[in-house]
Amino acid sequence: MFIETKMHAPHLRGAMVERTRLIGMLETATAGKLAIVSSPAGFGKSTLLAQWAVTAAATGSVAWLSLDAQDNDLARFLKYLTATLHRADPSIAVSALSLIESSPITPVESILTGLINDLSRASDPIYLVLDDAHLITSSEIAVFLNSLVAYAPPALRIVLATRAELPVELIGMRMKGHVVNLSDSELRFSLDETDHYLREICRLDLPTSGVVALHHKTEGWPAGLQLVSLALAHEGSKQAFIADFSGSQRDVADFLAHEVLARQSADVQDFLLRTSILERFNLGLVQAVCPDHDFARMLGVVERSNLFLIALDSVGHWFRYHHLFSDFLRGKLDGWSEAKRAGLHRKASAWLSANGYISDAVGHALAAGDKDFAASLVEECATPIVMQGHMPLVTEWLNRLPPELIAARPRLLLTRVWAHFHMGRSREAVRVLKQAKTLIVELAERGDISAPVIRSLQAELKTLTTGVVSAADWPRMATRLAARWLADFPEGEPFAQGTLCNIRAFAHFSLGELDASRLSALKARDHHTVASSIFGVVYSDLILGLVELSAGNLQQAHDLLARAMRMAREGLGANSYSEAMSAIIQVELLYEWNDLHNAERLLHQHRSVIEECGLVVHEMACKLHLARIAAANGRHDEA
Repeated sequence: MFIETKMHAPHLRGAMVERTRLIGMLETATAGKLAIVSSPAGFGKSTLLAQWAVTAAATGSVAWLSLDAQDNDLARFLKYLTATLHRADPSIAVSALSLIESSPITPVESILTGLINDLSRASDPIYLVLDDAHLITSSEIAVFLNSLVAYAPPALRIVLATRAELPVELIGMRMKGHVVNLSDSELRFSLDETDHYLREICRLDLPTSGVVALHHKTEGWPAGLQLVSLALAHEGSKQAFIADFSGSQRDVADFLAHEVLARQSADVQDFLLRTSILERFNLGLVQAVCPDHDFARMLGVVERSNLFLIALDSVGHWFRYHHLFSDFLRGKLDGWSEAKRAGLHRKASAWLSANGYISDAVGHALAAGDKDFAASLVEECATPIVMQGHMPLVTEWLNRLPPELIAARPRLLLTRVWAHFHMGRSREAVRVLKQAKTLIVELAERGDISAPVIRSLQAELKTLTTGVVSAADWPRMATRLAARWLADFPEGEPFAQGTLCNIRAFAHFSLGELDASRLSALKARDHHTVASSIFGVVYSDLILGLVELSAGNLQQAHDLLARAMRMAREGLGANSYSEAMSAIIQVELLYEWNDLHNAERLLHQHRSVIEECGLVVHEMACKLHLARIAAANGRHDEA
């Protein structure tokens, strides 16, 4: 007796996200012998295939088989396979069931030959869908599938949905163009699909900011969004729920615990928990934190099993886990002793620092409690981090270091000034700036720092002093200081020189002196290009965009801001502070052009970054834009 539901596609609900693009990709893929849909749990493989099957049935027949662990019995597998093909086309496998049941040994060759011959006579396509194919571990079934794919006549199109690597030799077939792999990167919901799912299908009354936040946190993971929607339906404060949502949220944690972690062996679970402390990792780093594991084999198992592993480069050297999966694993890791967790972080910090990944090592040194080592690491990498505008990161590091350690190191004091300056905290910046000046003089008098270091520190002191004056709303004094110090600025300090030019440019802009501002910003851009400071170049373009905006050259302003956003995104990754600065001004342009939908979308994409680490002027602009867009859309109470 057959379980009928195994041979039917999942029932489709009335309201669904239409994956038109992906269905089109499947239609193209199924023109060949084999198509593969591979992704971690909850990415909607089965639902996508069920949607596609509706359209495929218009041009051919669909034979569906949902596999389970019991199907690793060869006879059982062949019974279901031939049965579903027979139901799709009654002329196929007419006597297969009786042949299998009457033979003392499963007649694999006879079944294969009969299927190939029957399928050869079919004129219309027959699509064989094997769902959850990762559950098949039998080598006999693997050999059968290999043969079926190899000898498949033109009418047979095989589609496999899997969470893990298949027991089918695909490399040669891929070269022949028979295999198309739709991975989790294609299956993720886009922002528009997330918006449609939450608002239209789940009927959740969410602001754009809430939709953007959930899309970012789930990374478009369909199952994660479904779990979120179920929880939100019973939440009184949706905003608070979204702000606190993570992989440790009960429904998400239960899903990952039962559907993912519980299915893994004990050694794989241990490997996942150990590596969860890492924001990103490669083989060397994995070996450092998992010395007792066959680390290369384990990483291969995780990759083949589609355990929410995301490749960060095209050659597969660096990886990370999906954010929600990482949150979940770290929640499980909290059950370990503090000493054991600190040991993992200490190993990670040692490997990262020894291999030149200094900024990555800092967080692990702090987590391990190695304050002195962490302070030395921050000193070493602070300037490059500041040059790329990662102010929240250095601020977090400094806040976790003992004040007495910072007070004894001029580089750390100046890093604190940079952070205060970029956050618009002029009073705090002045206090720490004085402290840094005094310390540098004392160390120089004692001969504890070299002449080149003194010259570099003094160059930063001049730049930061001018910046603090400008931030205190004294633009005229700032332009005079900048002009005086730029005339005799130390050689070999392009970042400090470029920043001083940017400060001068913004001060001129504040005074309405657009030509002088444009000239200073262009000079700043040249210096920052030499320094390889993406943040500095982006800030120069931002000022140039503001100048053109004030001059009424809206298209030029748009082009400059778009260039700045593109450069920030390509050089620093999505949602950086650098990109957000330019985006907030771009919102104003979109508003002026009455493109309210894209203006609001762009604003909410970058709002959290601006509110967390932006200058006061950017935060004020953000709130003003929120009010203006809400009013323009008729949401007067919100405005």
